[in-house]
Amino acid sequence: MGVAKVDMISQLQDHLSSACSLFVNFTGAIQRDAPPSRVGDHKVLDELLIPNRPTLPPTKDLAKDLLQCFKTMDTLLAQIPELTQTEEQQLEAIRLLQVQHDSLGSELRQQAAATEELQQQVQSLHAVLAGFLLK
Repeated sequence: MGVAKVDMISQLQDHLSSACSLFVNFTGAIQRDAPPSRVGDHKVLDELLIPNRPTLPPTKDLAKDLLQCFKTMDTLLAQIPELTQTEEQQLEAIRLLQVQHDSLGSELRQQAAATEELQQQVQSLHAVLAGFLLK
């Protein structure tokens, strides 16, 4: 996964976190600003019911912020190429990556074996030189 994809995923996570915060704030504002309502035949609440109470000034702004957050998330999601591929295309891409991984793994094992041989040769030459110089 490239750096750009990781950044895109981080941005999506940030926007999702923002959307969750907006939902919590939106719900709190609606609960706070909602007029009291009658439950059953309780006379206690009748005096709290105030007609023509001004309500919900921030809700339009909160809704606008929430919609903007979702639009940004949709834009970011549309930029992820793997989401537009079919399942077969994704499986083929995975198969190709696995073949590439196996090839690179084999190459690395060969390089490691060659390096070990070279290291053994250097150590044997070092031992010969050290023995020669110590005589």
